[in-house]
Amino acid sequence: SILPNDNLKLSFVFKSNESGIFTERWQLLTRPVLCGGRPIIFTLRGVTTEEDIHRQTRLDIE
Repeated sequence: SILPNDNLKLSFVFKSNESGIFTERWQLLTRPVLCGGRPIIFTLRGVTTEEDIHRQTRLDIE
């Protein structure tokens, strides 16, 4: 339970097997209803890249 005047910090971990830019929206449902019933939406964004497996080879050429 989160009571009035309480704070809650959440940490998110993101992992993907593919490179890309990802966005996901989550809606927080509360009891009692907050914000006059308007949706409470969190937009989560994540970016993944591939490991540069040829970096050292390029550096060696230079």
